[in-house]
Amino acid sequence: MAGKDVDNIHIYGSEKDTLWLAPLGTTLPVGLAAPGPTFNDVGLNGEAGFDLNREDDVQSFKVHQAGKTVRKKVTSSSTSIVFRTVEENAVTEKLADNIVATATVEGVTTATIAAAREVQAYAAILDLYDGGAMVRRAIPRFEVAGGGTETFSNSAITEREFTGEIIGDHFKISGPDPEA
Repeated sequence: MAGKDVDNIHIYGSEKDTLWLAPLGTTLPVGLAAPGPTFNDVGLNGEAGFDLNREDDVQSFKVHQAGKTVRKKVTSSSTSIVFRTVEENAVTEKLADNIVATATVEGVTTATIAAAREVQAYAAILDLYDGGAMVRRAIPRFEVAGGGTETFSNSAITEREFTGEIIGDHFKISGPDPEA
């Protein structure tokens, strides 16, 4: 029987927390060592961090007698991660806009952004740290959409919100921080 243990309570938000993206089909690490060079860090994230959302549609089955529910069944499930980027870098620019062409002349870059955005599929790793503990979500297929509202203000950091849906199985790997 599980007991009450404060060591099982975590507060993530370490300097090392990272969402990594790589081309779809990239081999995922099996342990907690740093991912290979094909994985790109999305950069700094907004203060709200990451949200892991589990959504289930549940159907109730009722019987004639009193119309009572006798069974329930999950008819569809999805798991997604919401993340908020605050850096403008090559990774976040690709996530936000469907850039179809770029040209750089004398240090000035012009990007052509398509009128329609598309879902982008990646291999992904979400690394979270709390003191000497580390939790990794290794995701073979992570489909990202969104970008949400991007506000340009002198009173707040410019932030973009994305939702990546986990398609198929993924892996949760936890243990001591290998760098601690």
